Amino acid sequence: MPPEFTLQVPKMVWPAIEYITDAPVEELERLASFIATAAPCSDVEDLGELCAEQTGVPAARADDVISLAIGLNRLQREFGRAPGEILGMVSRALERADFPGWGDARGRAWEERRGILERMLDADGTVEAMSKARQLLYEFQCILRDTMVITDTRHIYDRSGANLRGALVVHTLALQFSEGLEARQIHIALSADDIEKLVAQLTRAQKKAEAAVALLQQTGIPELTPKRSLEP
Repeated sequence: MPPEFTLQVPKMVWPAIEYITDAPVEELERLASFIATAAPCSDVEDLGELCAEQTGVPAARADDVISLAIGLNRLQREFGRAPGEILGMVSRALERADFPGWGDARGRAWEERRGILERMLDADGTVEAMSKARQLLYEFQCILRDTMVITDTRHIYDRSGANLRGALVVHTLALQFSEGLEARQIHIALSADDIEKLVAQLTRAQKKAEAAVALLQQTGIPELTPKRSLEP
């Protein structure tokens, strides 16, 4: 039997919930139908822009709904629950969280629209492919967030400290990364040779990525690496 758990809905996705409960049913039908049948995109924003062009739903609202659906799909796969079960858990979580109007019109509207939302969460559908891509992107012990290379000169003094005898030009590679839920930073000393080697390796990595993308295009497999929205 799947494990029991209590779902919490973060406030960052509340705008998507509000749109789903407040939008006309016909508009939500158009949006859900398009998302369910569209080809997977590398970025939520790309699919949101296509939704806006084809359905007239504002891209920002489409982005909110797609992001919510991606998160719900991940919950489905992690806990082995059907779409309807997950949507029911969302309803109960929002009721506990005193979501504005949930005990009145919004709660009823959510229940009325559950069938529409379930279409976006079909197994092997567009949302599931994009959800899996984001999960795989973060299946690492550490995730890089930012980098900086600091170059400075370090002086060598005589024993009195009053005179310069020479200097070193040194580099420091600063890496900001996440490890689990922790934000961390590390500083690594680099020589000129280290810099040259690192640049060569990164240039080669770019060429390998270009070759991999070209092969995917030849075989008709979509390249789904997120480029604009890198949150899971």
